[in-house]
Amino acid sequence: MDFFAREEFAHRTSRRLAWLFIIAVVGTVVTINILTYFALNAYLAGPAALGAGAAHYRQAHAGWADVPVGDAALTMRLEVHLLATVGTLAIIAFGSLWKISQLSGGGAAVASMMGGREVSRAPQDAHERMLVNVVEEMSIASGVPMPAVYLLAGESGINAFAAGHHSDDAVVAVTRGCIERLSRDELQGVIGHEFSHLLNGDMRINLRLMGLVHGLLVIGLAGALLMRISANSSSSSRRGGNALPLLLIGLGIYVVGYIGYFFGGLIKAAISRQREFLADASSVQFTRNPAGLAGALKKLGSGYQDAAVANANSHEASHFFFGDAVSGSWFALLQTHPPLEERIRAIDPQWDGRFADPSLRPLAAAPQPSASSAPGPRPAPPRGRFDAHALIARAGTVSPEHVIFGAALLASLPSDIASAAQEPYSARALALCLMLDADLQRAAPAIADLASRDQQLAQVAQRLHPAVCRLGAGSHLPILDLCLPALRQLSGSQRALYLDEVRRCARQAGASLGAYCMATLILNRLGERGTPTERPRSGQILAITPLWPQLHVLLSALARAGAANPAQAQDSADQERCRTAFAAAAQRLLGDREVPEPLPAAACGPDQIDAALTAIDRAAPEVKRRIITACAWCVASDGVVTIAEAELLRVISSCLGCPMPPFAGTAQSDAG
Repeated sequence: MDFFAREEFAHRTSRRLAWLFIIAVVGTVVTINILTYFALNAYLAGPAALGAGAAHYRQAHAGWADVPVGDAALTMRLEVHLLATVGTLAIIAFGSLWKISQLSGGGAAVASMMGGREVSRAPQDAHERMLVNVVEEMSIASGVPMPAVYLLAGESGINAFAAGHHSDDAVVAVTRGCIERLSRDELQGVIGHEFSHLLNGDMRINLRLMGLVHGLLVIGLAGALLMRISANSSSSSRRGGNALPLLLIGLGIYVVGYIGYFFGGLIKAAISRQREFLADASSVQFTRNPAGLAGALKKLGSGYQDAAVANANSHEASHFFFGDAVSGSWFALLQTHPPLEERIRAIDPQWDGRFADPSLRPLAAAPQPSASSAPGPRPAPPRGRFDAHALIARAGTVSPEHVIFGAALLASLPSDIASAAQEPYSARALALCLMLDADLQRAAPAIADLASRDQQLAQVAQRLHPAVCRLGAGSHLPILDLCLPALRQLSGSQRALYLDEVRRCARQAGASLGAYCMATLILNRLGERGTPTERPRSGQILAITPLWPQLHVLLSALARAGAANPAQAQDSADQERCRTAFAAAAQRLLGDREVPEPLPAAACGPDQIDAALTAIDRAAPEVKRRIITACAWCVASDGVVTIAEAELLRVISSCLGCPMPPFAGTAQSDAG
């Protein structure tokens, strides 16, 4: 199943979750109304209907003599049932909305709720350095932004989770036991599992599950509150005539609420279990090392509580975790993870049934990087002939070659680039360098313009620019992804000023399409246009036709970007190449309709590209597949994809929420 199919499956799962939640809410409302009906009957019939002790109760509660009859009783029934219905819906809505609001901070909110602390990008602890390095490798390999890394320092069990509304606000969190008791290969298998959840859209589903199920839990808490109120009413006043019915209603609501929460747990468990097998399989595909993930699972099963998380919120967040965070569930249907034995045998069919020893490893024995991550020369930039269908198949996929490429790229980064990506101030300059022309003379006006507002930032950018240019275009998107955790630490005012600089840089005379798209990517990932969860999804565009004006702009700019000399608009060879590339892409979208001419350069500038990408981002997954396929045909129309074209395609794909891994290990011939 490719990325777009997984995206559509995630949308279908979300819709199914919504319907299951509605059914659970309707069942809760109906059950509470049934309880209310019997409570009203008892009230209207008087104390005698309540059994033994009625006489004593009649003496203590004289209000029973004033029960309504006839039409008044019917009116009362309708009012009480209406109040019960509206009250139940209001409580569920309040509980769900409150929890959803609490989780609006994305993955960081979940990690903080679980007692996690963010790990520095340059930690002193050897195990934490290993963790950050593995996450960085997986980020580069998958083409997604580097997530914030959290450590649950007080948890000695082996567990981990990924959380967030989207890859732009995602975190990866692991327990202390995970980094101290697993080898590097085993840790890589666990991180690969969590990145699979990120790529498959499971994180959004998990957050919605937590919010919706909490609404059902609040019903039970409301019932407990009603029982306390009725008990206080009976003890404080002898004329608490309605205390017993209130107590019964409270008890009923309490029971119904927890039954609803139970069924909410069933929904959570059913959805979570089916995603765990997929994440395990994807992790093995990423690393091509089944022994790594299998070894982690075997250590997980070595003791009764080796995956247990002691935090009080572990029940609510149990479906986020790599292993079953709530050990010893008394009812198998509520377990959010498949049995460990099934997960291990799916990876290692020859497993002998014995679990591994998860003993703590002395710090001196911390594992050395595996061969795949050993330092080496900078990986050769991808150049060669590609098929457009092969290009689009890359979206949302990771291969072992990509993981090796990520490790090699990290090892090849100059120390000044690596350290600049870890600190908010220098990360700003580094990200701006990714948008500057590779020629220092042509980049000089942009640096001088920056110096007129922030001389120190311009000096840092001028210092880093030559090293960025030496790394080449194939390193630009990974470097930006590595910068994002530091950039997210900017304060609100700092972020606003920085995003203004990004826009100015993209609008410099002679700025390339790559600079425009890189600016759009930075603006999106730093939330300038709102976080992905704030963007409207109900109005998803399901066809190409409404988007053709924007696609006309994007494909025209993309066709012009592949010209031998884009600055010379009158070059006839470039004009012909531009028309050929544009036609190759447009035919995939327009079918039998007449293909227009590409737009002139003045009509596909930064403002038009920015507006086009914003509109196209609203397309449904299957429509995005067609659009990115057309973009791939545009850059591959001559059978040759240059480094700049390949990275430009990756940036456009990433702008549309479709991560594309590096073009590693696929070159077939030199691009010339």
